[in-house]
Amino acid sequence: MEMAIDHHRAGDLVGAEIGYRQVLARDPSNADAIHFLGVIAHQVGRHADAERQIREAIARDPDQPAYHNNLGEVLRALGKMEEAVAAYREAVALAPDYADAYNNLGLALHELGRDDQALVALRRAIALAPEMAEARMNEGNVLREMDRIEASVASYDAATVADPSLGEAWLNAGVGYFALRHMEQALGYLNEACGLLPESAAARVALGDVLQGLRRYADAEEQYRQACMLDGDLNEARIGLAESLARQDLWDEALAVYVGVESDADSRAELLFALSGRLGEVGALDAAEQALRRASAIEPDQARWYTELAVLLVHSSRIEEALAALDQALEADPEYPQAHHRRGELLVTSGDLEGGIAALERALELKPDLALAYESLAMARRHGAQDAAMVERIEGLLETPDFDAGDRAALHFAAGKILDDCGDYDRAFPHFAACNRSRRETLHFNPALHHEAIDRLIATFSTGFFERKRGIGDPSEVPLLIVGMPRSGTTLTEQILTSHPEVAGAGEVNYFNELQLSFGGRMYPECVELIDADSVATVAAEYLGRLRERGGAAARITDKMPVNFLHLGLIALLFPNARIVHCRREPLDICLSIFMQNFTFADGNPWAFDLADIGCYYREYERLMAHWRQVLPLRMIEIRYEELVADTETQARALIELAGLPWDDGCLRPERNTRRIMTASLWQARQPVYRSSVARWKRYERHLGPLQAALAGACVPHPGARGAR
Repeated sequence: MEMAIDHHRAGDLVGAEIGYRQVLARDPSNADAIHFLGVIAHQVGRHADAERQIREAIARDPDQPAYHNNLGEVLRALGKMEEAVAAYREAVALAPDYADAYNNLGLALHELGRDDQALVALRRAIALAPEMAEARMNEGNVLREMDRIEASVASYDAATVADPSLGEAWLNAGVGYFALRHMEQALGYLNEACGLLPESAAARVALGDVLQGLRRYADAEEQYRQACMLDGDLNEARIGLAESLARQDLWDEALAVYVGVESDADSRAELLFALSGRLGEVGALDAAEQALRRASAIEPDQARWYTELAVLLVHSSRIEEALAALDQALEADPEYPQAHHRRGELLVTSGDLEGGIAALERALELKPDLALAYESLAMARRHGAQDAAMVERIEGLLETPDFDAGDRAALHFAAGKILDDCGDYDRAFPHFAACNRSRRETLHFNPALHHEAIDRLIATFSTGFFERKRGIGDPSEVPLLIVGMPRSGTTLTEQILTSHPEVAGAGEVNYFNELQLSFGGRMYPECVELIDADSVATVAAEYLGRLRERGGAAARITDKMPVNFLHLGLIALLFPNARIVHCRREPLDICLSIFMQNFTFADGNPWAFDLADIGCYYREYERLMAHWRQVLPLRMIEIRYEELVADTETQARALIELAGLPWDDGCLRPERNTRRIMTASLWQARQPVYRSSVARWKRYERHLGPLQAALAGACVPHPGARGAR
C-alpha cells in the first residue's frame, strides 16, 4: 500500500493502480485501496467508474471524511451538484476542520447559484486554513459573479499574499482593479500575472486593455500581438490589436486585423459594423467608411449600410450629411424602421420636432417593438391623456421576455416619462425604478471609494499647488465650461450662452473623463505635481483642438460636460484664463431628475441608478465644489436654476459678462436657438423658459426616503470597500 501511494503521489497512475490491485488481491475488502482506485478513475476521466468505486469504499468504511470529499469531486464532475453538496456536507460533519472539503462545498454551492451559502463555506475554509490561496481566489470568483467587484479584488489580493506564485490570482486582481479604474494597481498586478503566466493569452489581453486605457497604444499593441501569438483564435486579442492600431492612425492594418477575426461571414460582417462604429467615435471616418463598405459587401443590406453611415456622420456633427444618408437608406428600403428611428432622433435634436416625431411614429408603425424608438418619442414631446394607449402598449411589451436589459430600461423609461407628463406620479415612479434596476445590473459604484477619490483631489489641488504651477498653462480664453450636477440647468445655461453670436457650443466634450495622466510612475491626480510645461501644452492643445472641431473660430466655445466639476483643478492648470459657470439647483430636484433619466453606461454615471447612491454622490460634489471655491484661480460664477427661470435676464446678463462679451438680446430667447441638442433636456430647450420643474420633488416625496437619508449623511459604504493596496 505504501509503495502504491508513493507511485500515486509521484503521478505514476499506472504503477499506483497496479499496487492498489495487488493490495486487493490479498485483501479484497481494503477500503483505502478501493477508494484510491476510484480517485485514479476520476483523474483519468472515468467518472462513472470512480463514483461506483468510491461509493463501495464508503460502504465498507463510512467514517472516512476524505472518501466523502472525493465522492463530492466525482459527483461535481458528473454534474450531480445536489449529490455533491450532500457528500461535502458529510465530509465536514465527520471532520469539522476539513478546509479542503469546505472549499469544494463552496464551489458546488456556487455552481448551484447559492452564492450566499457558497461564501459561508469558502470563508469557513479560509478561517481553518488562512494560507489556502485557492479558497481565497474562489471567494473572489464568487464575489465577482455577484458584481461585488471591490470585495472580489480584496479576496484576489489576499490570495496573492497567501501564494505569491498563483498567477491566476494576480490576473483576476488586475482585471478587477481595471474594472474599478484603479489603473496603477491594475498595471502592476497584470505585469506580475504575465510574468507568472508566460503562456496565458488572456493575461496579455488584460494588460493590453489597461495600457490602452492609459493611452499607451504602442505598448498595448505589443501585448495584443503577443496574445495573438499565444492563441491565434482568441478574438479578444485580435479585436484589441485592431483597436490599438486604429488609435495610432494605422487604419489599414487595423482593418486587416479586424476582417480576419472571424472566418464565419455573418460574424465578420457584424464585427466590421462594430469596428466602423469604434473608428467613428475616434474621428477616423474614412477608415470607418471602409469598414462599412466591407461589411456591406458581405451583408449587402443598403438600408442598414446608409443607416450606420449616418451614425458615423453624427459622431463628427455632420448632421446634414447624416440626414442625407438616412434619406438614401429609406430610398433603398422605405420600410426600414431603424432608419426612420435615427432620422427622427436627428430631426428632434436639430429642432424639427414635428418632423422628428412623425419619423419616430413611423418607425413604431413598422416595428411596434422597437424599444429605443419609444424612448426617443417619449423624450421628444410632452404627453397627455391621449397617450394612455401608448403606455398600455409599452406595459404589454414589458410582460414579454423578448427584450434585453437595455431595451427593457428604454421601455420602462418611456412609460415613466409619459406617466410623469400626465401627472400620474405614483404609477410613473415604479417604471423609473425598474429602468434604473435594469441599468444598475452591470454597473459598480462604491461611495467609500468615491469619497477617497475626492479626498485625493482635495489634497492634491491646494492653494500652494496653484502657486507653484503659476504661468505653466495655455493662455487661451476660448474655453467656457459649464459644470455642475447633471440636470442642474446646464442645458438652459448653454442655450443662453450659445444664443450669443460670438459663442459656439461644443456640447458635452468627454475629454477629461477619458484622459489618463501618469508621470514619474504616479497616477492622476498625484502625478500633476510632476507634470512639466511641455506635457501641459500637449494636453491643452489636444483639448482646445476638440473644442475648435465643434466650435470653429468662435471667441468662446462652451463645454457642457456637467461632471467636469471633478476636473476643475486640472482645467485651471491647463487654462488659467478659462471661465467656469457652476450650475446649482435644489438638491432633491437634481437628484430626483437624475433618477428619472435613462442614462447609459457610456454616460459615465454609474452612481446614477440608485437613490441612495445619487444622494451620496451629491454630497461629495458639494464637498469638492466648496474646496474649488477656496483654491481655484479661475473666473467662476454660480447660477441657481430657480433664479435663472424666475429672472432670466439678470442671470443671462451675468453669464455674458462672465464671458467678457457685449450684451446681445438674442440671449433672452434661448428657445429660438436652432443648434443641435444631444441631452435629455432637448424638448425643454425648445420651449420658452418655464418654472414648472421647480420643487418637482414634492410630487414624489413619498418615494424619496433613501435619497433624503443619503443627503442627510447616511451614506453606507458597500460591502468589501477598501483602499487600493
